[in-house]
Amino acid sequence: MLVSVAGLRAIEALAAHGSITAAAAALGYTASAVSQQISRLERDVRQPLVERQGRRATLTLAGRILAESASRVIIELESMTAELQAQSETVTGVLTIAAFPTAARGMVPAAIGQLRQSWSDVELRLIEVHSHQAVNLVARG
Repeated sequence: MLVSVAGLRAIEALAAHGSITAAAAALGYTASAVSQQISRLERDVRQPLVERQGRRATLTLAGRILAESASRVIIELESMTAELQAQSETVTGVLTIAAFPTAARGMVPAAIGQLRQSWSDVELRLIEVHSHQAVNLVARG
């Protein structure tokens, strides 16, 4: 069984807000869109989730079970999205800094300190080389 996240959000909003119109307002959708999402969800799970009585809609037992599960699934999806967003904004990897001996002792330590503050997940390596060696190292990657 494959269900859409939009359908889960719709059934969860209906359970939380009590009507399709209120659910639509909470989600920023039209009532028609919420109704369509719930109808699609009913086809996906092959069970009626909502009893429609004119303009009223109440959740069936299956609808209430799905709405409760949908709430947990949505929380997990939002948590996963937040973790992925945080991870994508994190700079990681290895940065090798080549410096001639005088700079390695004078300027580079302060720069390394600032880099560690800004990018704590970056592994920093310092090698002392003369300028002609540094050009060759950069050329080799």
